Amino acid sequence: MLRHLLHSLVAILIMTAVTLAALEIGLRIADFRELREGVSERSLSYAYDAELGWAPVRGSTSVGVVASAPPTPEARRW
Repeated sequence: MLRHLLHSLVAILIMTAVTLAALEIGLRIADFRELREGVSERSLSYAYDAELGWAPVRGSTSVGVVASAPPTPEARRW
């Protein structure tokens, strides 16, 4: 009984490892680079500098959107 349980667990672990390896290989072949390297307002105006770390790109400008809370009842009266 214990031997059968051990064989089942080993088979499950091997199948899981093979499945994960196949998925990893498939995703690397598919190379969804456009999903990883999306351009957004956060990535447009900063670049990595070896001395400073992440710093604004020289001469760059960007407009960010700041989310705000909904207007209060007092503000709606105006």
